[in-house]
Amino acid sequence: MPSVFVSLLVAVAFAALPSAAQELPEAAAKTRGELEAIAPIASAERLPTGVRPSAAADVLARRLDDGALRELAIGFAAIDIASGEWLALENADAALMPASNMKVLTTATALGVLGADHAFTTRFLAAARPDRNGVVRGDLTVLGSGDPTLRKDLLVHDGIGDPTSVFADLLVDAGVVRIEGRLVLDPGPFDDEFLHPEWEAADLHRPYAAPVGGLSLHGNCLAVELDGGGARPRARWNVVTQGFTLRNELERDSGATTYEVGLARPNRDGAVRVYGRIGRSITPRTLRVPVVDPNEYFGACLAQRLERRGIGIEGSVEVVRGAAAALDEPVELARFESPISLAIVRTNKESDNSVADHLFKAAGAKLTGTGSFASGETAMARFISQQLGLDAGGLVAKDGSGLARGNRATARMLARCLREMAVAEGPARATFLRSFPISGADGSLRERLSEMPYAGSIRAKTGYIRGVFALSGYARTSAGRWLAFATLFNWEGPGAVPSNASMKRHLDDVCRILVDEF
Repeated sequence: MPSVFVSLLVAVAFAALPSAAQELPEAAAKTRGELEAIAPIASAERLPTGVRPSAAADVLARRLDDGALRELAIGFAAIDIASGEWLALENADAALMPASNMKVLTTATALGVLGADHAFTTRFLAAARPDRNGVVRGDLTVLGSGDPTLRKDLLVHDGIGDPTSVFADLLVDAGVVRIEGRLVLDPGPFDDEFLHPEWEAADLHRPYAAPVGGLSLHGNCLAVELDGGGARPRARWNVVTQGFTLRNELERDSGATTYEVGLARPNRDGAVRVYGRIGRSITPRTLRVPVVDPNEYFGACLAQRLERRGIGIEGSVEVVRGAAAALDEPVELARFESPISLAIVRTNKESDNSVADHLFKAAGAKLTGTGSFASGETAMARFISQQLGLDAGGLVAKDGSGLARGNRATARMLARCLREMAVAEGPARATFLRSFPISGADGSLRERLSEMPYAGSIRAKTGYIRGVFALSGYARTSAGRWLAFATLFNWEGPGAVPSNASMKRHLDDVCRILVDEF
């Protein structure tokens, strides 16, 4: 009997990528024809006769010299996509922290190294097919490839609530009733450095700093539902998972709407501490907290699901690196595939750190054989210098998400990468361009630049970590041309760190100037 195989290459790729026009608000109706496809980017018109780029650049330079920005190191670059002509450069070669604008380089690298047709695979292997009684003699090995999209929120378009349910269905279809040996988890080429050492300690309890592993599930986070009603504040699992317990330390607050709650990562015993103060009027809401070991978490969830489906596991559940390679002529009982497009779009549209860092390691694994933060940096530097033909000087890529404060990039590098991806041939271009948030319409720009003529005219990646503010992407000017731009703001003190909200206003003003003046 052949392997049972599920591929989301079509079902998810298209369902998750509605056209830009469908997502635009009614106020942006006049731009819908232009945004139905991104093809016009590569054939944008030049500036009309009589409009000097230098005059527009002067307007921009004066805006960047605003007194409120005096304590910031600023890098800016804008380039015409059709001609490749630089239109404005301000400190463009300064190596600055890019925050989540690192994801621009990460997604371009992933598409360049892995390919636009790449699919993440999760394979179920055994030494032989189940016997006539449905018994797998020996171990069942699950081989991962770092798929970061095995999550309900990313697979809901294909009607998948829990990926482990699909895995169980595949194994049932393959005739599996009982596993005589162990359930073995092999993370494939991904290493065991799940967290980057430069991620700040305060971030490690947040879902945006979830671990990065070869076998990932549910964003490598546990979900806890909180409720302020009742005799005392309640905390319960959104999905019960074997090996984890909740320690509810919530206190009732006299303020009905008080909500000051935190979650701590599981300790060695698997206990998750829920702490803080909550008011009686707080209705049920869900918080997420990262697990410690993603491979072990995957195994616990899968084992629990298989047992519920009546598939017995006589042995233990173990993580064994290299287990799949050690099998002599393994038989593939089932396989699940996810398209890279799903991960690319999630990374840029919603600024998903976990997905970005999985892409980063996956690119490193493709190039070096090992998926690590170090190999991800190697892959990115090589892609930028060799495939894009750009100067990688100034690049420091500690991670793919931009969360590490040791990351460095230049505005010139980001803008050139954006421009080269926009004029590239092949399917990678379309996937890359469609991944960017659209002003006033979706993603992290849903509520920004929503007024005309700016709604729909900006497609850009947002970026923020403490003291770092960024926005890089594409702008369609009032003259009908498309630009690639990169704006990096790094706070240098000594005054108070400016708020993200205040810096967003300045970044958005830069976009308005690009649309109005260029």
